[in-house]
Amino acid sequence: MGARSTHVSDVGVEINRLFQAVGSGLLDAAILWLTYLGLEPYVRRISPDSLIGWTRLIAGRWNDPHVGRDVLIGASAGLLMTVLFPLYYLLPPLFGGPEPIPVLPDLRPFMGVRHVLGGLVLQVSSAISDAMLGTVGLASFVILFKRRTLAIAAAILCFTPVAVSGACSTRATRRWRSRWEPR
Repeated sequence: MGARSTHVSDVGVEINRLFQAVGSGLLDAAILWLTYLGLEPYVRRISPDSLIGWTRLIAGRWNDPHVGRDVLIGASAGLLMTVLFPLYYLLPPLFGGPEPIPVLPDLRPFMGVRHVLGGLVLQVSSAISDAMLGTVGLASFVILFKRRTLAIAAAILCFTPVAVSGACSTRATRRWRSRWEPR
């Protein structure tokens, strides 16, 4: 009973897959880096305190109160979105709209450890890019509204429906499939 794989006998196809995966990863990294370079001066000028927790966490100060506060806020926001997720399915039919297409669970982790590890790596990449996108949006709202509380309220109103509808997770799934499924 040999191990099964989706490899092909043509080495050129395998090398092409490798370079495509490496190139896609490098492109994602370059886009994130350029986004950071463009975003960092605005965030440092508009909201320097938002960088303090991250800097202290990277420096190894895990028990810092500012880090704890940021983790608590992030966990609370994630929990709130998890609680609000069923509204995505309940509200449209109540207002006469069609029922949304159900989001099916990802069953690839049952296929083996490599799928679990690949999914974890992809989730980290998606989390970083989604956080950058959210920061760009929040910085844009702060520049637009000139008041931080109003900008945060606008960001919550704009970003929560996107996150609750699962738009962020479907992007990661599409990227996973385009990179690793055989052609």
